[in-house]
Amino acid sequence: ALLIVAGLFLRTVDNLRRVSVGFNPQNVILVRLNPRLNGYDQAKSNSIYQQLSDRFAVLPGVSAVSFSSISLLSGSDNDTDMVIAGRPYEKGPANFIYELSLSHEFFETMDLPLAAGRTFTADDRANTAKVGIINEAAVKKFFPDENPLGRRFGTGPDNSSEFEIVGVVRDAKYNSLRDSAPPTVYFLHVQRPWFLPGVTFEVRTQSDPQRTMP
Repeated sequence: ALLIVAGLFLRTVDNLRRVSVGFNPQNVILVRLNPRLNGYDQAKSNSIYQQLSDRFAVLPGVSAVSFSSISLLSGSDNDTDMVIAGRPYEKGPANFIYELSLSHEFFETMDLPLAAGRTFTADDRANTAKVGIINEAAVKKFFPDENPLGRRFGTGPDNSSEFEIVGVVRDAKYNSLRDSAPPTVYFLHVQRPWFLPGVTFEVRTQSDPQRTMP
């Protein structure tokens, strides 16, 4: 009986390792940081995030760096409502969507492909027009027969025009290998700063990450 159970467990692990997650998880180091534990306010935290991004980027063997509110497949999740401008609002699961707040380099660092429109750039800042990017699962849920690019949305009926959809990315597993990629919206951290008590840095290396970790 033990041999059978062990065999089934190993088969399950092997099957999970073969699951396509929608991004490239190879050679990525994750570093969690919460400056607020030291009493840093949002402005000082943002400064620390940028300083560390710059310092990580010049380490030997590092090819790309980003950060996000949580990391993909961490087992954690954040969610909100997605209310489309011009549509009647009814509270309930029809508006539910997962969310991530991140730096503009995230999709390139994680090798998460773009399906339509554009990704975030350095020109998207705190004082520019607020933008968002959704995945293909979100398109199926909220825009099954429409082009989502250019549509405006918010996280509630009172701000339903706050963000503009500028891009669609491929589906990526969010918090579980077993579950399908859920509808997800991605925000820039500087345009949704209250959402970040801390961040996870994603540091992609050109070769074995063990050489870079020290």
